[in-house]
Amino acid sequence: VTMTVTEGDKLDLNCSAEANPSPTYQWMFNNVILENENNPTLIIESIQPDKGGVYRCIARNIRGEGSVEMRLDVVCELNGFFFHIFVCLYKS
Repeated sequence: VTMTVTEGDKLDLNCSAEANPSPTYQWMFNNVILENENNPTLIIESIQPDKGGVYRCIARNIRGEGSVEMRLDVVCELNGFFFHIFVCLYKS
C-alpha cells in the first residue's frame, strides 16, 4: 500500500489485529524500531519530508505475529504546485 500526504499534514496510521490473547503492537520506520510506539495508532502531528518511507506495524502475542506495511510519500506545495520529496528539501 502506498499513501501520499502533503508536508505539514497530521497523519494517523491505524493498525488493528484480532487475536486471543490480545496482541501487543510495535511500529517500525524503514526497518528501525520506533521506541515507545507500541499502540495500535501511530500519530505524526506534522509530517515532514524526512518521514517519507516504509512504516510497518507488527502485532504479536504468544501464538505468533503478523505485520502490515505501507509506503508513505511526502509531497510539498510550492506556488500552487505539488512536488515530491526532493523539491521539498530545497524549498525556501
